[in-house]
Amino acid sequence: MKTNPGKIAAGLAAVALLAAGPITAADARGGGGGGGGVKVQPRPLPPLPQLPQLPQLPQLPQLPQQPQLPQQELFQVKVLRLGSSCRAGLSLARSELEYEVSNLGTTLLVLEVDNGPRNTPVTFRRDRADVATATTDAFGDARWTALNNPLVPTVTSAMQVIDSNGVVAGTSC
Repeated sequence: MKTNPGKIAAGLAAVALLAAGPITAADARGGGGGGGGVKVQPRPLPPLPQLPQLPQLPQLPQLPQQPQLPQQELFQVKVLRLGSSCRAGLSLARSELEYEVSNLGTTLLVLEVDNGPRNTPVTFRRDRADVATATTDAFGDARWTALNNPLVPTVTSAMQVIDSNGVVAGTSC
């Protein structure tokens, strides 16, 4: 196949004209292609309208001072001694000695037995000294509580719950 140089030249000229057309048209309008043309100055914006002032809200009245509430009494456990069963027939019996002190200086002593002999008088003993007596209920539970008791147990205090047959539960049998 033979190429005709005249046809090639005519085709390239047509492509050049097509490509130059938009550039020439843009130059004639003053913009586009290459930085020439008419310079347009920006117009200043009109001033923005003023918004109306909002009215001032009146001040809220001051709340009256709350009277001081009395300080709430909070107890914290200082000594907790848990005892286990000392009798084969009462394998689930447990005892507890709990000593609490409040932030206001009040003391609370709680002595308790669970799952002991039913409907039976028991004696709570601490360090070989009788502290209190109580009678267990139908479930074998008894609890004795005292405020500001002079007894102050320690973490090594021995605690026992005793009935007429001997030690029911305690830290030592």
